[in-house]
Amino acid sequence: MIALAKRFCILESSEPHLLFEHSADKVIVFRRASLLFAFNFHPALSHSDYCFEAPPGKYRMIFNSDGPEYGGHDRLQPDQYHLTQFDTSMQRTRNLLSLYLPTRTGMVLLLEGQRV
Repeated sequence: MIALAKRFCILESSEPHLLFEHSADKVIVFRRASLLFAFNFHPALSHSDYCFEAPPGKYRMIFNSDGPEYGGHDRLQPDQYHLTQFDTSMQRTRNLLSLYLPTRTGMVLLLEGQRV
């Protein structure tokens, strides 16, 4: 995570922008320095197809705390892509990102077209 912070100058960027937070699910999602951070702090509940609003586009997972190199269970596919979905079901237009969030994990996504 330190290498990621240095690579994207996270600490030099402006403060985080909260995109989604749900206390009961123990999920928080925010943007900072052109990256999207998604965390599931729940000790027993993994969330599949967890949707939240996000800037439109194609996202690539560049960090996954569930990887075996971090002592995780390797439940996420490395370098996978996630596309936002256009939604008008709530009487307004929005872009939703759907992720699988295993228990006690964090992931970092990069919007395609952003600097690497």
